Order: sequence, then structure tokens, then C-alpha cells
Amino acid sequence: DGNGICDTDEILGCTNVNSSNYDFFANIDDGSCIIPGCTDENAINYSAEANDDNGSCISIIYGCLESSAFNYDSSANTNDDSCCYISACIDENAFNYNPIACFDNGSCIEAILGCTNPSSFNYNASANTDDDSCVDYIYGCDDIAACNYDESVNISNGSCAYANQYYDCDNNCLIDTDGDLVCDELEILGCTDSTAFNFDPDATENNDSCEATIEGCLDNSALNYNSLANTDDSSCCFIAGCLDSSSFNYNSNACFDNDSCIETILGCTDSDAFNYDSSANIDNGSCVDYIYGCIDSSACNYDELANTDNSSCDYADEFYNCEGFCLNDLNNN
Repeated sequence: DGNGICDTDEILGCTNVNSSNYDFFANIDDGSCIIPGCTDENAINYSAEANDDNGSCISIIYGCLESSAFNYDSSANTNDDSCCYISACIDENAFNYNPIACFDNGSCIEAILGCTNPSSFNYNASANTDDDSCVDYIYGCDDIAACNYDESVNISNGSCAYANQYYDCDNNCLIDTDGDLVCDELEILGCTDSTAFNFDPDATENNDSCEATIEGCLDNSALNYNSLANTDDSSCCFIAGCLDSSSFNYNSNACFDNDSCIETILGCTDSDAFNYDSSANIDNGSCVDYIYGCIDSSACNYDELANTDNSSCDYADEFYNCEGFCLNDLNNN
């Protein structure tokens, strides 16, 4: 290997005297050295040579190492250049905040914002920091319920004006549920339908009391008296009869139907006629006289004008027609 030591004289082992397994007789390091120490690169006592962590690592603690500083940190082991030698109030919101101080000494005084001008309306005797909020005295009406309320006013001068009861400052109803321009509190309930029987011209709000106008006869002695009617329509009737103009006994003077109508039955009402109809009550001109004769169409003396048989029918002899000729005579003899 060209190291100047004869191969037969080479002794392998750990040649690092700081190793826990240092071999005094070894002349060739074989990489087996074990070096205990802190192997944590983030530790203050990190050892780049160590390859066997022995639990000795110490964490880095930053802080002020100057014991004369206000913020000296006895537990710190690494200076972070934070040492402070000026003590005062470091609260930026405090009344006595010191911008060059770096250590709070508990002297801070709470800042109380407000108007520090004694002649202002909103002067605050406890304020120690003026916040430009001072307001001059402004006189006027400061009642938000008044019609002339002025939100800029801070001192009332007794000039407030108010709306009438139930109305707003523009004389509009505060409550007008149905939008009829009459305040709910001033509504007069009643029937507002001019066509109703009990229409109330003074009512402003319909209360569903309207009664329908029912026209009819109000005279209880009339044949058509209507107990449900509330308005007379001059229809009272005192003559009863049949009102059906198509009936047999139609009465044109009657105005009340008494269910006496008799159906009109057209027909021949002449009892001496051939076609007399006993059920007919109106003669329709259809009566026919009796015409006697033979009504059998198979008889030789059949009379198509006859409607009443008089037993006068005359028939041909068997095998002959009414003229006396054979019905069947193939040789014409």
C-alpha cells in the first residue's frame, strides 16, 4: 500500500488518542475509532470530530449575558445583543410611553383619550390625552321622537315639536294596515259594500258584517212571499194557476204556479169519428169519418179507402184468380 511500513509489520486498529478504543500498538488506522461527544450541530458544545453521542449536548439559550443590564439572563449561554440599559414605560399605548426605553419598569400610566378643553360641551376631566374630539355647545331640539329633531344638537332649548296622535311628522298614519289613509285607531267598523243591504256610509273599515241584498216579495199574504228577502222587488203575486204556456190549462193572468198544469194532448176529440182519442184534450183537426168496406187486401173487393170492415170481402175460388182464370194452366186449355 506504499505507506512505508512493511506489510508484515502493519498492525491495524484505532490510532486516535482521543478515542475510547485507542490502540497504542496500532500503526495503521482502520477507521474503527470511537470518539464520544455531542453530535447535535444545533448544540452549543457540538463536536465535529465526535461520532458517538454521549448525551452531553447543551442547548443554545440566547439572551443578555451582561449582569449590569436590566435584562440580564442568568440562564442564557449565548449573547444575542439584547442587553438593555434604559428603563422606562415601553407600552406604546401608555400616556408616558418612552420610545428610547428598552426595559419596562412598571411605570406606565394608562392613556385616557378625550376632550381636555374645559370650555367644550364634552370636556372630560379625567382625560390626559386630547383626541381632537372636543365639540362646541349646539342648542336646539335633541329629542329623537320630535319632528324637528337635530342630531347635531347637544343642548335642548325647548323647541321640540311633535306629531299629532296616530300620525307621523308628515301627517301620515303611523299604522294604516289596509292603506286607506285612515289610521287604524280611527277606523269605523261596518259594512262598506254599497250594494249590500246594510251598507254603512260612515264606515271606513269593512268588518265582514255585510248582508247580501236579497230581492223578493215581503208581503206574507202573497203567494210568493219570500221569508229570506230583505228588499221588496214589487214581485208580490196573488193569482195562482198554471204558468206553463204549453199546458192545456195555461192561465195568462196567473203569476204563481200552483202545480195545476195539465199536459196538452193533441188528437181527435170527436167521439163519432173513426180515430176518436179519449185522452186528447186539444182537437188537432185529425178526425176521420167511418168508411165501411172490405179492408182485407187479399180479397177481390179490397177497398183501400175503407177503415172499418163490414164483412163484405169476396174471395176467388181455389186455383182461380178474381177474374176466374186459372192460377196455373201450362197448356192453356
